[in-house]
Amino acid sequence: TEAVMWVSGQSYSLNAIFSLLILINFVIYTRSKKLVYYFSALLIFIAMVIHDRGAWPIVTPFVLAVVDQFLINKKINIMRILTLIAPFILVVSVATYLVITKNYSNRMDQLSNKYYFNPKEAPPLLNRAPFTIYMGTRYLVFPYELNIYPGEKYITQEFINFINLFSIALIFTTIYLWYKNRLYAGLIFAIFATLGPTFSPIQVAWLMTERYLYLGSVFFCI
Repeated sequence: TEAVMWVSGQSYSLNAIFSLLILINFVIYTRSKKLVYYFSALLIFIAMVIHDRGAWPIVTPFVLAVVDQFLINKKINIMRILTLIAPFILVVSVATYLVITKNYSNRMDQLSNKYYFNPKEAPPLLNRAPFTIYMGTRYLVFPYELNIYPGEKYITQEFINFINLFSIALIFTTIYLWYKNRLYAGLIFAIFATLGPTFSPIQVAWLMTERYLYLGSVFFCI
């Protein structure tokens, strides 16, 4: 993987480990109701935020919400999940105020000065999302030709038409599974919930690379 070949990519591996530990403790808490597991998940999340100081830890509360509402419980309970993830959102809010906002500005400058890419001039989210959805699915199903900054050679009009149709088909498939087998729909939601920063209205991450899928691959394997 990139984390082996590219030293700076190791932070993504660590984030995946943090996230898995959080999920394990969170799921055990929902099953046992023992607060020690809930606070363990919260403390691990705080350590994750301190370690990363970027946008990726922000997706963790949303992943927890998806896991709880789609994979653990049979019915949607908004108040329950808001209560459970409120401390995680509070941690994210404090980190955003103190650190993440500054790092966001640094990230924008880095993209502009180092990679000669102006995020404000990037295509709209609706144009970018199909590429992320398709490439993420392709890497999970058929992980071939992985590299650090993939995708440029695929951008043709025919390819754009194809990924648009693929994304629409996946959305309708997920809706169908929602009624037929909610577990599979939840797993699909969870996979793409882990890719939150790639769906930012202002592009702050690459559209898709394999290092973004370390956590999502767990849900894919399930």
